[in-house]
Amino acid sequence: MHVKACSPSQNNCTPKLSVRCQEMLRLAQNNLYYRTATSNKADDFVDLGMAENLLTQELVHERLEVSRQRYRGNESSRYAEYRGQETFRNAMANYYSQVLAAEIDPETMIAAAGATPIVEMVVFAIAEPGDAILVIAPWYPGFNTDVGARTGVSMVPVQRTIEDRYQLTAEALARAKHEASAAGKRVRGILFSNPDNPTGRVYSQDELLLLSNFAKDHDLHILADEIYAGTVYEGEFHSFLRLQPDSHHIHVITGLSKDFCLAGYRVGCLISNHEGILQSLAKLCRFCSISLDTQYLLADFLSDADFIKFHISENKRRIRSQHDFFAETLRRLGLKFYSCSTGGLFVWLDFRQHLRDATDEEEERLFSMILEDCHVRITPGQCCRAVERGFFRACITTYPDRAVLDGAMCRIASTLNGLSTQG
Repeated sequence: MHVKACSPSQNNCTPKLSVRCQEMLRLAQNNLYYRTATSNKADDFVDLGMAENLLTQELVHERLEVSRQRYRGNESSRYAEYRGQETFRNAMANYYSQVLAAEIDPETMIAAAGATPIVEMVVFAIAEPGDAILVIAPWYPGFNTDVGARTGVSMVPVQRTIEDRYQLTAEALARAKHEASAAGKRVRGILFSNPDNPTGRVYSQDELLLLSNFAKDHDLHILADEIYAGTVYEGEFHSFLRLQPDSHHIHVITGLSKDFCLAGYRVGCLISNHEGILQSLAKLCRFCSISLDTQYLLADFLSDADFIKFHISENKRRIRSQHDFFAETLRRLGLKFYSCSTGGLFVWLDFRQHLRDATDEEEERLFSMILEDCHVRITPGQCCRAVERGFFRACITTYPDRAVLDGAMCRIASTLNGLSTQG
């Protein structure tokens, strides 16, 4: 984006933006994660790049309507605690005690308008401009903005590969820490998602303990994004809040967007025992507090114990069914994917064999072809800092109508088969 500069003789020009703002706009403009195309207006356009869960939308909206009828909004026009009202934090603590299988004290919670500002605020609180955060890759592509857009903090990838089934190792952590130090960066923390976004893999207890011990040895904070904990449909989920409930170096980030189809309500929370972090975010939430209307509505919604218990189970059942359907569709069409995911809203597609060479440009070419010719938007692996080219993230819970998913993948398979024929 070019911003026209003003000269003293011009009266109708646009005043310049700050350099940092121009840089943020430039990065967003060049980021494939945010790219749209003329095809997104087509009747058959399918967006598998947006991580939304609409599978239980009708259940959630029906129950929310009950809360709306009970709540009249008489108290929602006043100023309130930036960190979240006590009644709301109590309801959130009760819900996450069930999802994370851990006892949660509402006084250790900060509520804010989404998990995104919480990530940024924690980074702001623990690191200085020029410092670095280790981020386990491939990572959620939004971290690129959440961590670095305004804080001046850089991200250093802790790389994993599909050949190792994306398992975390001590060697990978040590390499990333050494890389940051060699570049003159002071490392202040480690950020990761569990379940993994984009692969859908769930971390083992041994991996989490490895991560915790590494952080303690190097005096690092851990930012554990557990927003997908409620989507684990197979095996056991281990939350850091259960494994190390008294730790002061672990900060868990979560929110209601993925479990309840409530992305637009903008509700996230931090759970931490670090008093300095809590005090800092309680002040910083001035810029991103949740409206009282939303808090009162969702406090009533979350207080329905029978519905919440039913929804936790039903949500997982529907996600697993959707994943099984999508996986079977890919197998039928001869499309490869990472098959060890047990949580999240994604399938990690493996299109490496359809690249002419393993470069950013070739992956971008394939992405653009799928976007423009197939009218399907998926997320290229380079946006997730995947070390290998040819992987793409597909979010499979945005379309409850499975015919939409089937049609989208059939178009992609036809295009990729055409490439193979040409080759």
